[in-house]
Amino acid sequence: MFFAVLKHRTALAAHNLRASLSVRDSTVWSSSTLSINRIQVGNIVTITNLWEELRYEVVGTQIIAPNDLDAIKIQPGKEMITLLSCHPVASGGKQRYLVFCERIT
Repeated sequence: MFFAVLKHRTALAAHNLRASLSVRDSTVWSSSTLSINRIQVGNIVTITNLWEELRYEVVGTQIIAPNDLDAIKIQPGKEMITLLSCHPVASGGKQRYLVFCERIT
């Protein structure tokens, strides 16, 4: 399970929404942090802010060029988050690794 803690009120709970969150690879922080490339389809991502806990299911992954914004556009009728990180690790940001997640009830 991947956890993110948001300290400011956000508008993450709404239809036609897509938020993107930058994730650092575990090699930068600590070995106890889950590396983004180990997140699998079906995993649950939990985002906690001061008011609520939001749960999302991982529905896919993709590797893109840094300027490929089509991959993170809003999808009508869906509430999604996209986790993103540079790929490969320590590459200087040549590509982006994306994890797509949809809100579950």
